[in-house]
Amino acid sequence: MKITPMSPLPRPVAPFRLDGKLVLLTGAAGLYGRGLLADLTAAGARVILASRNQAAVEELAAAEGQRGAEVHALSYDQGDETSILRL
Repeated sequence: MKITPMSPLPRPVAPFRLDGKLVLLTGAAGLYGRGLLADLTAAGARVILASRNQAAVEELAAAEGQRGAEVHALSYDQGDETSILRL
């Protein structure tokens, strides 16, 4: 398969499983975070979404929760020491 800059990435042949694992996904409201969320929950992970955009991660958590995934949303700013300690 030839991959060009606009080609979708090929999926792994044998999917990995994350059943029983808890994943902290920072930057979750961004483009990469949104893409990773679907793969993580499909692999069976419980996910904590962390982002400066609280409303966006709450919306993502609710949508994935309706699909049966265990997803929680947290407000998080890695440039703020208080936010880091709270996490």
